[in-house]
Order: sequence, then structure tokens, then C-alpha cells
Amino acid sequence: MERKSKKLVQGLSFVAIFIIGIVLLLDYILGVKAPQTMMVLKNIANALAYVVVCVNGFFFVRTKRSGVYVFLYIVALILITVCYILPIIK
Repeated sequence: MERKSKKLVQGLSFVAIFIIGIVLLLDYILGVKAPQTMMVLKNIANALAYVVVCVNGFFFVRTKRSGVYVFLYIVALILITVCYILPIIK
């Protein structure tokens, strides 16, 4: 993995973990007092976690010579995008 890409993935990982930690702490402290805010923060943390996983998957697929990996990667990205974004839009 290139140095810039590796730093980007590591940075996104840190931000995702930090947001997840904050959400868990606030959820414990506030409980059901701020459910809408918690959902927004959880969605942001989940989206960042998905991005990190997808980027790492891209670097794995890029090293393979078979087109099957690329096809499966694209199908997985489409499924993640459709299944994650559509419920948020509703």
C-alpha cells in the first residue's frame, strides 16, 4: 500500500474508532435522552468503518491477477452502497 493511502486509511480508522468510543460513552451517559443525535453519530462511525474496510479490500484486490476478485469487489461495493444509503435516505 502506498504511504499516502496507508496514512489515509490509518487516519480514517482512528476517526472511526474515536467516534464509536464517543457514541458509546454518550449512549451510556445520556441513554434515551438524545436518540436522534446518537443515530447520526452511529451512522457517521459506521460509514467511516465501511470506507476503511472497502479501501483495505481494494488494496487486496489490486494485488490479484484474476478478474473474479474485481467483479466480486464491485458487487460487494454496490451491495454495501445500496443497503447502507437507501435506509438513510428514507
